[in-house]
Amino acid sequence: AHTSSSSPLGLMIVALLGVAGTVLLLRRRSSATAATPIVEATEAPATYSFVAPADIPVPEVVEPTVPVREPQLARINVLGALNFEPSLGKCSDPARAFLTYLAMHPDRPRSVDDAQTALYPLTSSGKDVTRATFLNYVSEARRAIGSRHLPEASEVGGYRLVDVTTDWDEFTALAKSMTTAPKEQQIAIGRQALDLVRDRPFVSELSRYFEWIHEERLVSHMERVIADFAHTVSTLQIRANDLAGAEASLRKGLLVASASTPLWEQLTDVMLEHAD
Repeated sequence: AHTSSSSPLGLMIVALLGVAGTVLLLRRRSSATAATPIVEATEAPATYSFVAPADIPVPEVVEPTVPVREPQLARINVLGALNFEPSLGKCSDPARAFLTYLAMHPDRPRSVDDAQTALYPLTSSGKDVTRATFLNYVSEARRAIGSRHLPEASEVGGYRLVDVTTDWDEFTALAKSMTTAPKEQQIAIGRQALDLVRDRPFVSELSRYFEWIHEERLVSHMERVIADFAHTVSTLQIRANDLAGAEASLRKGLLVASASTPLWEQLTDVMLEHAD
């Protein structure tokens, strides 16, 4: 009777235990499934290839430099009355003549004999000077213009001016540049050159210390060059129908070469064209 009465109860207990075990097993599976991430399939990453960079130039280190000052030039003007820039102050004619002689002969250093013979030729009127007197004039000239411009003869192999120019040098440089300049610039360069001419070269120097400028035919050469240049510039101005400019150029040429027939003939033509 006990066996038959407890059999349904036992079966029920067994059934409940089975259901509980099933539920517990399902929870464990659900927990394990939730904890495991789902990895989606992706493309394989591209293989990295190293490319060496191009050579990068290293910037050059430039050291700061101190600006170089241009040397201060002295200037001797000879196209008219002789004058010096800056002024020499009170300076004797022999000392001025010596400086001018060196400025007009820049091709090579001049010895004492060269300069003394040129400034005091034996055929000159008056008495020749002694070597000591001549050297005194050289010292005077050096004090007047400065030892930088007139160093000792031993320093340059003779007497030579340093950083000294003349208006004649500038004139000849402009005249030369005009021949190769563009046509539209030639007249302007020609006028600039003729503006340097103030009067006849060395017009103020009449003493015997400047006889060398005539002995060497320097003045006549300069007058001829200026006259020819003035004629050339005026021809360009006539072609450009600048008759007023042509007249000015011709008169500047006649200022130094008053007997120039070509200048007078061209000036006459310009005046007739002006109906003057």
